[in-house]
Amino acid sequence: MMQKPRQQFLKELKAYGIKMNIPNISEQTAEILQFFISMHRPKNVLEIGAANGYSTIHIASALEE
Repeated sequence: MMQKPRQQFLKELKAYGIKMNIPNISEQTAEILQFFISMHRPKNVLEIGAANGYSTIHIASALEE
């Protein structure tokens, strides 16, 4: 489970993305992404982002667990 400060930061980042029209993944997509990462436990992940790092934080969080 994600730490509270990280959850708060993600909430703020998502709100900022909405305000600034930055495309971020949905909450449901983030949950699915974290589920698959937790399930497969990859040693390496390459995330090529073009927004504000929202999905990268979800990926890193899943790798920590």
